[in-house]
Amino acid sequence: MRVIGFPAGALCARPGTDPELFFPDDTAPDYPARVAAARRVCAGCPVRTACLADQMRWEPTGSRFGVVAGTTPEERDALADPGHTGQADAA
Repeated sequence: MRVIGFPAGALCARPGTDPELFFPDDTAPDYPARVAAARRVCAGCPVRTACLADQMRWEPTGSRFGVVAGTTPEERDALADPGHTGQADAA
């Protein structure tokens, strides 16, 4: 089964991979562990670069969610805007 929107060969779209793994609750105490688990899947993915490029093309800064190509929303914001730190600017 191919998930629409996922490139052919994406490890995250393979049967048996829990899609919820890539959308951890950032307020949960296990957030770092869930991000790490998603990153392990992405690390070996043959379409990781294409996945990230596609996501960056359409995903608006500040409205990002989930782990994509091994990156968190904050990391993708920083890629889109190298001056972005992921934190509110100090006054």
